[in-house]
Amino acid sequence: MNAQEQVSDVWRDLMRRHGRDPVSAERMLEELVRAYAEPHRHYHTLSHITELFQLLKMHGGVADGDAVKLAVLFHDAVYDPARQDNEAASASLAVEQLTSLGFPAPLIDKVERYVLATQHGALPSANRGY
Repeated sequence: MNAQEQVSDVWRDLMRRHGRDPVSAERMLEELVRAYAEPHRHYHTLSHITELFQLLKMHGGVADGDAVKLAVLFHDAVYDPARQDNEAASASLAVEQLTSLGFPAPLIDKVERYVLATQHGALPSANRGY
């Protein structure tokens, strides 16, 4: 199974288990796949996403597994090497997309925090809920 198929399987499983509209979810998946396939990307690709999913599986999963998986999917969705706010833009995209799919606010808040935690130099903090 290639990286796109693996990412698609994870996405579709999350959408199905959370009862999200499959047509809208599929459109968003296509947008994510296109973003990770942009020609200027060398590391921030679908292969990077599948590597992170493999790490999650190796470690037996984590608390808030669905929020973590969604954060993995979105954490590099916006990538412009000339910008310094890629993680913030990716977090905003996640909030926008997940809100439009009708995910509950507490889950969206976790995804946003987890994506922002991927900023270079960001340190997890117990009082920030990581």
